[in-house]
Amino acid sequence: MAAAAVQGYKAFYAPKGTATTQSAIRTSGLVKYRQLLDAWADLAMQEDKAMLTEARSAAVGFGGAGSKDLTHFMELVHAKAKSAALKAKTVEVMNQFYNKVLVDNATTGDKFKKAYGLGVYLPGWSFDTNYNELAWAKDGKWDEFQQWLTAKDAAPAANTHATEGNIR
Repeated sequence: MAAAAVQGYKAFYAPKGTATTQSAIRTSGLVKYRQLLDAWADLAMQEDKAMLTEARSAAVGFGGAGSKDLTHFMELVHAKAKSAALKAKTVEVMNQFYNKVLVDNATTGDKFKKAYGLGVYLPGWSFDTNYNELAWAKDGKWDEFQQWLTAKDAAPAANTHATEGNIR
């Protein structure tokens, strides 16, 4: 039934040339998926933050509020990650998504060709602390990952040591 709804949505919008994405998921697969995603987040926070930021920026987005396609983001991370453990965990998370969570996904238009079925909070500028109130954030580590990813790195401390040029 869910797959029929997804395909019906696609059939309605495809002739109009409108860029759309619609998916159906099995909520029964989300607990294990979140557990794997938590382990992925731990590994990702040991990776190059600039690479992750670039992947976040390049991932397919859905309007405002920092909504991005999680699988596309992970695909981009997998392509550039240096850590073999992170690459392996990325594959495991994606396989869990495709095998146990996603029922069906359909897109129309070029804009969403890389939308694979699950939009997540991936803000580009700052973390909205209201996100912490969601059960997903309370139970998992996605919020910690987002806070880490959006944290502005501290500027280097000013050199207060005397140099030969300023000694009196």
